Amino acid sequence: MRVNSLHLENFRKFLKKSFEFSDSFDLIVGQNGSGKTTIFEAIYILSTGKSFLTNHILNCVNFSADFFLLSVKFERESGIDTVDFLLGDKKRELRYNNQKISSFSEIVGNFPILVLNYTLADVVKSGPDKRRDFLNHTLIFTDHGYYKALLKYYALLERRNALLKSEKPPVDVLSVFSEEMVSLGVEIQKKREMIISEIHSIIDELFFRVSGERTEIKIKYSPSPTSKLDNLESIKEEIAKKRTLYGIQLDDVAIYLDGKEMREYSSLGEAYSLAFSLRFAEGEIIKRKKKEAPVILIDDFFADLDEMRKENILKLMSSEQVFITALSVKTMPSQIVDTAKVFML
Repeated sequence: MRVNSLHLENFRKFLKKSFEFSDSFDLIVGQNGSGKTTIFEAIYILSTGKSFLTNHILNCVNFSADFFLLSVKFERESGIDTVDFLLGDKKRELRYNNQKISSFSEIVGNFPILVLNYTLADVVKSGPDKRRDFLNHTLIFTDHGYYKALLKYYALLERRNALLKSEKPPVDVLSVFSEEMVSLGVEIQKKREMIISEIHSIIDELFFRVSGERTEIKIKYSPSPTSKLDNLESIKEEIAKKRTLYGIQLDDVAIYLDGKEMREYSSLGEAYSLAFSLRFAEGEIIKRKKKEAPVILIDDFFADLDEMRKENILKLMSSEQVFITALSVKTMPSQIVDTAKVFML
């Protein structure tokens, strides 16, 4: 898959701008604040319906306007797919191949995008929520049933938590929510275990190809006892504490390298190498399951890597469409500059 073209109107600093992209490397060059990351944000929104920069997409509307319009052409073996998204305070319209659709949930997973930016190491160094997000991201792009189950589970969780915070939570209603959440949670946790097994089968080799080091990497998955959601004693405990105490939102995920837990003991170099390896593992799994490669977006990141890792990472991306932002072409490896389509902002 590749991004063929992108059009933006009233989106952050861009009043009206269109781009036609290449088949391999697209290099976007400009100073901080020039809009480099904005281009990535627009592509990601049109793939997932979400921004990786804000939880409030309306904040992306230019101050001089009351709406934004984003349009993209995704090119796949089956042809060109278009997504158009108009959003404002009093207007919202989403079109897929010129037909109105109600939400991004109808197309999420069709156009896989991987973002590699300064937050990349968070999947290693931060809490288990970032690793749950990583598993969710991989599964959402490869299993639409997982995405539907995840949406339904979190909708039920929100309603359940609201009941638990009420003055007299109705146990019978909580039990109804709990029963359905247990069923969804078991399905979700089973799929998380399966995707971790797939990652284990390739991660050691990918880490070697990124870092040049032979290691043993283990992802330890400790699912929360979801079945307790439907246990009367557990429900009473939750009523007392006014929050849900069990379920997939509390699954623990830890990463170990040669027996050391990476969150506590990894250097920044190890964390970045492992985070890149995990993203490449995600890309490989997407390719296996969807029979097409994801688009990779690398945001102002190559300047922080040593020459060996730059070269190794470039080799791993040789067959993908890759977007890279940079402050200057001088910071980029010559093999990218010589072959890339360059956009100066």
